[in-house]
Amino acid sequence: MWLSVARSEPIFNLKVSFSSSKPVLQIDCLIVGIGLVATGGRLRAEFITRDRTGNSLSFGVLALICIAFVVFPILGLAYYFLIHHSAPILWSSLFSAVVNSVVPSLVAITIGMIIAIPTGFFISRATSKGVAFLGFVLRLPLGVPPLVAGIMLLIVFGPNSPIGKVFHGRLTNTLIAITIAQLFASVPYVIEGSRGAFALLDEEVMVVADSLKMKLNRRLLSIYLPMVWSAIRSSLVLGYLRGFGEFGAVLLVAYNPTSLPIYTYVSFEGAGLPSTVTPVLVTLVISGTVAYLISRIAWPTKFIEGGFSYFRNQAKKRYQSNSKVERGDFVDGASFISVEGTVGGFELDINFTIEPGCSVILGPSGSGKTLTLHSLANHRINGVKLSIDGPLSGALQSSIGYVPQRLGLWPHMTVEQNLRLCIDVSGSDLEISEVLEGLDILELRGRMPKELSGGQYQRAAIARAMCSGGKLLILDEPLSALDLALRRSFLSLLAEHVKSKTPYLIMVTHDVDEALYLADSIVVMSHGEVLQQGTPSKIIDSPYNRAVAGIAGFDNIIIDRDQQGNGSLGDRAYFYSSDVVLAPIDVLVEVGLKVLGDYQVVETRPSTRGRLVTLSNGENTISGWIPPERITAYQNGEIVGVGIRKERYFRFPPE
Repeated sequence: MWLSVARSEPIFNLKVSFSSSKPVLQIDCLIVGIGLVATGGRLRAEFITRDRTGNSLSFGVLALICIAFVVFPILGLAYYFLIHHSAPILWSSLFSAVVNSVVPSLVAITIGMIIAIPTGFFISRATSKGVAFLGFVLRLPLGVPPLVAGIMLLIVFGPNSPIGKVFHGRLTNTLIAITIAQLFASVPYVIEGSRGAFALLDEEVMVVADSLKMKLNRRLLSIYLPMVWSAIRSSLVLGYLRGFGEFGAVLLVAYNPTSLPIYTYVSFEGAGLPSTVTPVLVTLVISGTVAYLISRIAWPTKFIEGGFSYFRNQAKKRYQSNSKVERGDFVDGASFISVEGTVGGFELDINFTIEPGCSVILGPSGSGKTLTLHSLANHRINGVKLSIDGPLSGALQSSIGYVPQRLGLWPHMTVEQNLRLCIDVSGSDLEISEVLEGLDILELRGRMPKELSGGQYQRAAIARAMCSGGKLLILDEPLSALDLALRRSFLSLLAEHVKSKTPYLIMVTHDVDEALYLADSIVVMSHGEVLQQGTPSKIIDSPYNRAVAGIAGFDNIIIDRDQQGNGSLGDRAYFYSSDVVLAPIDVLVEVGLKVLGDYQVVETRPSTRGRLVTLSNGENTISGWIPPERITAYQNGEIVGVGIRKERYFRFPPE
């Protein structure tokens, strides 16, 4: 019989069985790896090395040691208090010491929260060596002995210091002195906790916030802090406990009025351990209670957003004023974009033009597409310089609708709240319900991002970008999680949105069909540079080189040479060496066809276009489509002839 007190995997089990007419009682505490077995009235301890799933419990044993090391002294204090009588104490003095510790510690942690959290954010975002050294200096109080900290504070705030003289010596032996000492002890914990929390923020979440042109204080209060509040709240608890228990620094700068740690020390020195038990228990109760209350503080979202109502109204006025400008007047002419720099050894030298309408960027992974979009979305990247000459520069001065590759919905907000913040910041007059209904996700408005599927998440991110109210929409592979049935309808929706709401659309995709359907202009990139730019027909009909042809879907490469090294294509010969590039759809497969010669069937796979067949002649491996109207199903190893549909192929110099 197994009895479990845990909700999932048992951490405590009781087993009763009978062996040789003797009852056997077994108690297993799986989480810590200790078992107690009683057999025939004898009790023995067993060390459990694995749980019921076969996992090692070594970490559980280490956890047990840690828990015991921390908990046993607390239990020892409680035990001592129960069996020994505490010496009489003067309750008024104890109460005064409590006040002298609690009030300054709360003031100190409040001041620390106001000044340390922005400091942690600043250090987490900066990359210079000077800021790194500053972070090191700010950590020093974490390891400085308390008495040394007190000496440093006396030098700066003591009666004979320049600052102390200004305040006529009132910065020592006062509640202000206790507050200063506790602040010095607690602030580094809040700074370090905040720095670590902000450093873990998803970069794309921050890029989206940058693209909306929000002020830093709005980004901090509405987006960044709510996302990391639980971690920062923990640092506030640590800071409070450290400041509340500070002894050495307080001893030097404020022996009087007496704080609780000093009161406890004086009691121990005067009357020994019995007189110390009560103030120690009071210290534990107060510190634990206040720490618990701090840990339960929720981020005041409604209060914060209510405070931004004035700025919301100002944004709406700006949007209405900008809307009076005629669309054509604002976007006439082409804009030249230059993105240059080096990031982690990757060199970026991107130059292309953009005109009103839909511009699509094609390129393999690692070609610099996302870095280019980040720069256009107003996100500063160290080592990268963005230059824009033309009317698009005006569009970058207002909010930008941006859908990053990982979509970047703010996880602490519902779908509707994500959209609402964009509308509030931009002042847009769009109705949230209309945008969500257009993307068929109206019923998801109250869900959190973690509750969405991949396709729903992607549509919610597109909806938020549409609510930006700006002149530029930037989408980084926005339809990759959607099924084929939805993609075409959303492409039409994006095209209509550009015509009516947003003059410029820049989209990255790996799908050539998406690019051909949506684009007015296609930019082909590779290895940090632009290979070719032009209309869809120009890219498809006249690719600049073999790399462009491959990116555009012409991924069959045929290398054929005669004995003199001249290029050839089946029975056609050329007086120069070249490689032939063609698309799978332009390859004809049929027994007896001799244009490209005989190939052996390597593999056939079904597809909505028919059957995709992989072919090889020993030197070249190519792919071709067998259309659905032809029911021929070739077998692996079969020899077939290969031709070219409509003589559609390109010749490029060999690589």
